[in-house]
Amino acid sequence: MYTRNKLLTVFNIINKTILIGSIIQIIFGVTDILSLTLHYWGDTYTIIHAKSTPQSVFNIISGIILTIVSLYIIKIISDARFYSGFFECDLDGTIQYEELANVTGKSISKIKKELSFVLRIFMKRYSLVSDNSQGHIELYGKKILCSCKHCGAEIEKKEYFSGKCPYCNGSDVFARVLTDKRFYSIVNDTATTNKPPVYYQGKNLSRKKTIALILAAIAVILILIILMYACDTFSNLINYEEYIKDYYRGVLFEGKEMKNYGNINPKGMVSNIVFSIGFILCQSACLILWLYIFIHSELSQKMSFYLSECKKPFINLEEIKSYTKFKQPFKRSYALIRSGYLKNATFEKHNDEMMLALAKKVQKDICPHCGGPITDAVDDKYICKYCQQPIMGVVVKK
Repeated sequence: MYTRNKLLTVFNIINKTILIGSIIQIIFGVTDILSLTLHYWGDTYTIIHAKSTPQSVFNIISGIILTIVSLYIIKIISDARFYSGFFECDLDGTIQYEELANVTGKSISKIKKELSFVLRIFMKRYSLVSDNSQGHIELYGKKILCSCKHCGAEIEKKEYFSGKCPYCNGSDVFARVLTDKRFYSIVNDTATTNKPPVYYQGKNLSRKKTIALILAAIAVILILIILMYACDTFSNLINYEEYIKDYYRGVLFEGKEMKNYGNINPKGMVSNIVFSIGFILCQSACLILWLYIFIHSELSQKMSFYLSECKKPFINLEEIKSYTKFKQPFKRSYALIRSGYLKNATFEKHNDEMMLALAKKVQKDICPHCGGPITDAVDDKYICKYCQQPIMGVVVKK
């Protein structure tokens, strides 16, 4: 609701492509400089004035800059995902900066700067309001009424979060929410309805996990092949005289194909070893990325199976730690939510205790009494056309 999803997806794909490309660019720039240095060892003038030197230096510098920018954009995208999930779980449309600071561990001034500038690119439908205190975040057009279906009593937001009506002790509590576009009701139905694990998993998680595993296997195979070639070349370089004798014996008497001079020249062999190392480093960078995706997908699936079995809307950190065996349950779960591997859950602080809040059941444009569709609601006295019951203080519906 609060993220520009299409823009965020496009940016995410392009940014990760640039990140991989910039790392490869740095590695090849370094290997080229290293190859020149070894080839013209002691000849500093030739190394500095070689035709490839300026391009290699440019590749290294631009690669470093692009890597830093890409990592920063990844951070912004992750923050946008988390803030959006946090906003969606809010009920009354007003969020204090202190609430976000308690969950994220960031300072209030830093959160204000992020929401004022960089996060505006990927987020929408909120405004920052200044008042006599620290100010607050206001979500566009959101109004709330919490009540109990069993006894009809209106309850406060904090009592709604507890899942229990303070008057009849019933658990059939729900919230009626109005935005500038529609009316919807929110019910904590985790006690009666189990969501499937996929409900809490990021988009196409199983497919990402499979592709990452296949690409990781390919990267390992390529690394091993090039590593064997580099080791063989290094062995020939150490025993160069014997290698040359065997080489020319094979060419002259056994009819073997003659190799390029650079492949049998000591300096050329050194260059081949250096570029082999560069290729291995590039594949290692890709391998780390594929393993990161695979491991996080595996952790998300494990976490989603646990959440699907939960019978309550809020889970404390000790319960998460007990099931998942995470040494740092908050840090690990928070990272999964920020990176998009875990959805429909967010962290909230209740009575100074950090809790993982599961998403509630949302019913949009449906009467909370009879389930009939809500149409042309224009004021706070809207009456359902089917059961003749007031739904709540609906102000505007487009």
